[in-house]
Amino acid sequence: MKVHSRRFLWMVHPSLVGADHARLGIVVTKKLGSAVRRNRIKRVMREVFRRHRELFPSASDVVAIAKHGLDVDALGFHDLVDEVRSAQSNLQRAARRAREAARTDATRTDAARTGAARTDAARTDAARTNAEASSPAATPSVSATTEGAGDHEAPASSDELVPRDEVDA
Repeated sequence: MKVHSRRFLWMVHPSLVGADHARLGIVVTKKLGSAVRRNRIKRVMREVFRRHRELFPSASDVVAIAKHGLDVDALGFHDLVDEVRSAQSNLQRAARRAREAARTDATRTDAARTGAARTDAARTDAARTNAEASSPAATPSVSATTEGAGDHEAPASSDELVPRDEVDA
C-alpha cells in the first residue's frame, strides 16, 4: 500500500518473515545528489526509525522512497520525525489494509490449490478408469507379419494377423 507525505513515498507491506517489529528500507535515487547527500538522507531516516520505532506500523515492512526535489541540506532529524508523525495514521491504515489483502490473497490461493488438487484427483481417477478399460489383459497383442518376407516384416492384411506369441518362434 502506498502513502504519500511531503518528502517521501512510503510503501507498506505485511512482514513476510513473521516478525512482530517493523523493518525499514530506504530508497534514494542519484537524482537527489551526490553519495554524501544520499547517505545523509538514509542516515537521518535510520536514526528516526531507531529512536521512534513506535511511529512505524508493527509486523510490517516499510520502504521510504525519497521524492525528487528533497532539500537534503535543510533536512533535519526533527523535521523528519514530524513528517513521520504526520504520516503515522496513514501508515497504520495502510499496514492494516495490506495485512487484510494478504489474508484475502492467501485464502484465494488456498482455495485455488484445493480446487486444483480436486481437479488433479478427478483427472487421475479418470485416467485410471481409462487405463483399466484398455489394459493389455483386455486387448490381446498381435503382430502383423507375412510368411517368406525375408528378414524384414511387411505389412499384412487383416486376415493374416498372428498373435505375438507365435511370431517369436
